[in-house]
Amino acid sequence: MTRKLIVVFGATGNQGGSVVSSLLQNKAYVVRAVTRDPASDKSKALAAKGVEVVAGDLNDPKSLIKAFEGAHAAYGVTDFFAELSTLGANGAMDLEIQQGKNLANAAAATPTLEHYVWSSLPYIKNTTKGTASCPHFDGKAQVDEYIMSHLPDLAKKTTFFWPGYYATNLASTTSLVRQELGKYAWVLPCSPNASAPMAGLTTINVGVFVSAILAKPEITLPSKYVLGSVETLTMKRTLELLEEATGVEMVFVQKDTEDFVAWFPAGPVFGKELALNMNFFELGPGVWSKSGVKVLTKEDLGIKDSQLVSTKQAFEMIDWSPVIKA
Repeated sequence: MTRKLIVVFGATGNQGGSVVSSLLQNKAYVVRAVTRDPASDKSKALAAKGVEVVAGDLNDPKSLIKAFEGAHAAYGVTDFFAELSTLGANGAMDLEIQQGKNLANAAAATPTLEHYVWSSLPYIKNTTKGTASCPHFDGKAQVDEYIMSHLPDLAKKTTFFWPGYYATNLASTTSLVRQELGKYAWVLPCSPNASAPMAGLTTINVGVFVSAILAKPEITLPSKYVLGSVETLTMKRTLELLEEATGVEMVFVQKDTEDFVAWFPAGPVFGKELALNMNFFELGPGVWSKSGVKVLTKEDLGIKDSQLVSTKQAFEMIDWSPVIKA
């Protein structure tokens, strides 16, 4: 049997790395990892596992066309936050849109391609009829619109994947701060009842979802949407799970948006983006939707909870020592 070539972009990152790890468990696949630097330590580690590692730059369309050559399927992902500090929110969004279009154009130009999984997010501005927006959501969603309107043949081969809120966000965010008497506060510009679908441990779960998407094209194509969520939690419940996992007392502190942006330790550009994200969470999980479209879930894909790492399990696996000091 001829093995199918699956091309994975962002292969040294959280999402792409998870997809590579999951696909390697399926002997029907040959995995090609696309990275800017095939000579990096992470790239060499992938090669040692039997992955074909090739160079590709999201800003270089020719390199993307080369990376897609011979692909049966591909996973595309971009990183808004990589250039947020240098370009600002609007500049980072514009760049992400162009990179997403570059990926889509290269995918559309690949005659062997049968399935394209694009890592996206809901179009907040459209979903909320303009009452809310968030650049790292809306930029990705504008690539969806480009695929649907400009690349109809690719659209038929595309599954749009929405990963939920990462458990690791709490380990990397600077809004988790120590207070007196050893307590830690999670400072956010939203109420504790704001809620969102949770991705759990992305380094495992994204790959589980993408493998299931590729295994069931009869339900994930054409142009279907999949929510990569293990559960829906309020921010309050999320913090309670962190408290249980670490044994450290946690409190939720709500700031208004303006104060939060001015206070945020990583700077106002990052603070504003997080504030817009959390304002969207205030609207509840029901806004993770698209008009007239059924968004598929883990249950639709036949994914069992035992295959996934829940939020609490992820918290128990994460090394909190850089964030939470004894």
